[in-house]
Amino acid sequence: MNRVHFDVTIVGSGIIGLTAAVALKKQGWSVGIISQSALKKKNTSQLSPQVCALNRPSEHLFRQIGLWDQLDAKDYDHVLIWDSFHKEDVLFSGAECAEPNLGHIVENQKMYNALVDQVRKHSIPVIIDTLVDLKPGATCLISCQQQTITTQLVIGADGKQSWVRQHLGFGYVADDYAQTALVGLIKHQSPHFNTARQRFFPNGTLALLPLNDPCSSAMIWSLPTDEAKKKQLKPLKAFNLDLETAWHARLGQMQLEGQLFHYPLSSLHTRKYGQPGVVIVGDAAHVIHPLAGQGLNLGLSDISALLSCIHEYDLGSQQLVDQYTEKRHLENIATLKMMDVLQLVFWPQHPVAVRARALGLRLLDALVPLKRSLSLFALGYRPDLSVFESLLERLKR
Repeated sequence: MNRVHFDVTIVGSGIIGLTAAVALKKQGWSVGIISQSALKKKNTSQLSPQVCALNRPSEHLFRQIGLWDQLDAKDYDHVLIWDSFHKEDVLFSGAECAEPNLGHIVENQKMYNALVDQVRKHSIPVIIDTLVDLKPGATCLISCQQQTITTQLVIGADGKQSWVRQHLGFGYVADDYAQTALVGLIKHQSPHFNTARQRFFPNGTLALLPLNDPCSSAMIWSLPTDEAKKKQLKPLKAFNLDLETAWHARLGQMQLEGQLFHYPLSSLHTRKYGQPGVVIVGDAAHVIHPLAGQGLNLGLSDISALLSCIHEYDLGSQQLVDQYTEKRHLENIATLKMMDVLQLVFWPQHPVAVRARALGLRLLDALVPLKRSLSLFALGYRPDLSVFESLLERLKR
């Protein structure tokens, strides 16, 4: 059986794992990746609906490791939100918080391909093997079917079904939303004008994220699973009509292009982010509802936090785990509180949301600071949580 050593070994070869590998390699560490399959670049000849709305910290990280210019990022200037009970819209803009935009839309396949190019350019070893055992310690011992790896730090970036998390017995809290997200590429008659759109219905949400083509957007339609299945079975013409009706024909004729993807929605938050010699990042540590579009951004922030900790502490030390946990716990609390507000204010069936709509001018008093804080949240800055705590108290009275 072969035996190899790396300073840092990353389990998982998705966007989060590859980003960690490239960033650490550029800092001078020896890095290895354990993957279930070979890295294979994706076909980017056509637009993909599988996208992420990257915030400022994510943009900064990709600039830091020299990848930003390869991502073909599309900035968006506004977010338009409204629910099925109101004719009025709520418009968020970067100008409200003195920013040039509210973020960038990037196709996942372009991020992945840029990272694969960097892995190959820097000759980062990719070990295609199956994990059998992991023994943490001053030097961690990883046993695979075909070889053994010794390393100072293991980074578990192996998704929400994380082998690393399960093997080490890290407890977690999970919730099944009983919803499914339908994801597809939408062509529309009128241009999107660099505006992301989200509409709230009694049974779910429908979002359109602007792509580089001014008349193309990525659709994310979250519905109860039974209703999502019915939508998938509809003839294309009927599905397109549902889309146009949902948006009140604001974008003219609309048409689904290509495959309609579907993903079950759930949340997960681990009680433990690591132990000496091992940390977990991305979906291995936390999975959130796509309502705020922050999932991948949270994982990239994990990497940024870990990079700063590695500068200060030994790779396998308890101090590194403690500092990494402290940094990410605070950020996750802020995100969870924000999700509470979004659910309460915008989810039409929630009884507190009904009361919120009845508040009228009382709610309007809080609108300016609330909108600014929501915009800052979308940009990846930690907003003043007192604004949300105060609003939550007012809504619950």
